[in-house]
Amino acid sequence: MFDRSAGPREPRFSPADHFDWAALLEAGSIKKALPWHSSVLQYPQMSRTITEQFPPMPLSELTEGIHGFPRLSLDKQLAFVNALVDRHPIMSVDWQPDWRYRRARVLGPTDDPTSVDDIIWNKNAPSKAGRANPAGYPVFYLADRVNTALAETHVQDETVLLGEFKIRPGNAVRVAPIGELLHIQRTGRGWMTGEYNSISEILNACSREEAEALIITDAFLFSMLTSSKDDYVLSSAVSVAILEKLPVVSAVAFQSTRCVGGICLAQKTADFWSSWSVFSVRRVRARHLAMGQYELLDGHHVEGIYDDGTLAWAAETDRADMVVGLDPLWTPP
Repeated sequence: MFDRSAGPREPRFSPADHFDWAALLEAGSIKKALPWHSSVLQYPQMSRTITEQFPPMPLSELTEGIHGFPRLSLDKQLAFVNALVDRHPIMSVDWQPDWRYRRARVLGPTDDPTSVDDIIWNKNAPSKAGRANPAGYPVFYLADRVNTALAETHVQDETVLLGEFKIRPGNAVRVAPIGELLHIQRTGRGWMTGEYNSISEILNACSREEAEALIITDAFLFSMLTSSKDDYVLSSAVSVAILEKLPVVSAVAFQSTRCVGGICLAQKTADFWSSWSVFSVRRVRARHLAMGQYELLDGHHVEGIYDDGTLAWAAETDRADMVVGLDPLWTPP
């Protein structure tokens, strides 16, 4: 059976407890975590600089490759991307519970969602190509806000199934936020991880040329993943190269290209239920106002989920902008 909701909630945002980029890596795998508390990053003293441990592509070769990138064949473009990911020390963080991540699915006139399977990935067909995955490589896309999820789904004025998911208490998801190093170097804070001034110290310990190569590589990979082109060949190549390099990473995070300021996660489906749970499901009419802002109308909420994933819809409709959270959170038995 199911438990009824404890009512609307507004959990706080919780960033990662661990920041691993400056730790020793072996074959791209993170060996140590760097705990931080009260926005102060603690990191071990290293006898070698980060670029001595992970030499970047020589600056002249890197800049020549980037300038000539548009003229390369697709095979050579993919080879260049893979070479950069292979050499680049990928930043990753452990993402903790408390915040909710959204998934939107546009419903047709005859669609009648009855199961959790209706709000997750299609388990009965090969995955379609997306920004962070090629066709046949399954990931589950989540967004930090309802507006982000709706914009990423190209909603204008449609009936939508909105699912909200949370990392279960006591669990964490290892996430690689692409472009974080670039943002920290240029603004003094990350777009996901907050203030990390110690990264500047790590970069200052490197030679100027090697530090420039690190920043340029991070910026290039970020630009590839967030390109406005919608064929997704190069953007998905960046994501898959990172996920294959770091098996411990479960998700790639990137800035939304359709909702300014929004964050998207591409989570591997294979280990999704080991850390995630369903927090709420509702059916709404979503109408795009302008500039990524949406109005929600005609709300109908799920008040519980059975063990087999069957959705129990409330008898009456309710406010569309209200979230009815499940207590306890639902996961497959």
